[in-house]
Amino acid sequence: MTNAKYAKLTTRLIFVWFLFSLTASALHIFSTAPDQPPIPLGLAVLIPIGIFVIWAAVSQPFRQFLLSLNPSTLTFVQAWRIAGFVFLVLYAYNILPGQFALPAGWGDIAIGATAPLVALKLADPNHRKAST
Repeated sequence: MTNAKYAKLTTRLIFVWFLFSLTASALHIFSTAPDQPPIPLGLAVLIPIGIFVIWAAVSQPFRQFLLSLNPSTLTFVQAWRIAGFVFLVLYAYNILPGQFALPAGWGDIAIGATAPLVALKLADPNHRKAST
């Protein structure tokens, strides 16, 4: 399979996972009682990660595709996470609990704000050279 085909397949899989997650959330499949562990949500998070890890471990062409991706671009894409301020707004209106909203919001803002700086550093071909 070529890199272009892996890119299309990966994009489709991410889109299908997003649609599944959105639909499952709308149908309250992830809802659990407060005294119950969030097993459905955990599975929705861990299964795609597990599939990715196994796929990368057993498929040399997929690993080559992953290694061909531009780290600068992958890092810059994280800039959207600056939208983590939404967690803080939801906390301010007592919609989200502080135990989740504060670290998630501030963490996302920190990653989103610094991602472009790291991406620029990765884009510099001299970033791996040791300084003397």
